[in-house]
Amino acid sequence: MTNDSEEIDVWCVSPDKEGKSNEIVFDNRDEAEDYAEHVLSNRFDDLDDDCEETVTIRRGKMLRSKYESLEDC
Repeated sequence: MTNDSEEIDVWCVSPDKEGKSNEIVFDNRDEAEDYAEHVLSNRFDDLDDDCEETVTIRRGKMLRSKYESLEDC
């Protein structure tokens, strides 16, 4: 049984795989890193001369109930 009011560690990655500024939230660091590497690989292929791209991974905390509600979207 899970405790919905429990605070859990989360990792947020932005942008998403399509390059939109959406923040994708993970409760697993390895999954967040894999996703960020995939995003960076996709974005790297689209770079032109003198262009730049930033992929951000942010670590934070979130209530388990909020995280689980994100999974339902």
